[in-house]
Amino acid sequence: MLDGIFHVALTRCVWAEMPARFGKPDTARRQLRRWMKAGVLDLWLVSAASEAFESLRERICRAWRRVARGATISSLLLAKNLGLWAALPCAPCHLPDPTLSEMVKKLVDRHIRDPWAAPRGFFGLAGRLLKQAGGNMRRWRVR
Repeated sequence: MLDGIFHVALTRCVWAEMPARFGKPDTARRQLRRWMKAGVLDLWLVSAASEAFESLRERICRAWRRVARGATISSLLLAKNLGLWAALPCAPCHLPDPTLSEMVKKLVDRHIRDPWAAPRGFFGLAGRLLKQAGGNMRRWRVR
């Protein structure tokens, strides 16, 4: 089944085109989704980032990307923070950036007490930065 999942992920074919020697395509697809929901694929990503699994890195990243639409934001950020760009469903700049939002929040909290002391245009800039920190959901939810 695992060979079938890797075959579909690497060839980018539809599940119905999976060779019969790997088992039923529906079973493999369901198992891959179960592993995503259970967090098993996140463990695969962590292991793929290590040098010991370098030979499997591409296969794991492509299999993970195959079900990335069902991934949680924390799973997407895990792949982004590990530097596994091949696993991401979009460019990393379109994903949420929690460190940027925390930084902007601290700055806004500091200037909200005395808004007249804030530099001109600060709150507009902070709003644009928060919008950017949220990422572009349309890009990373669509293949």
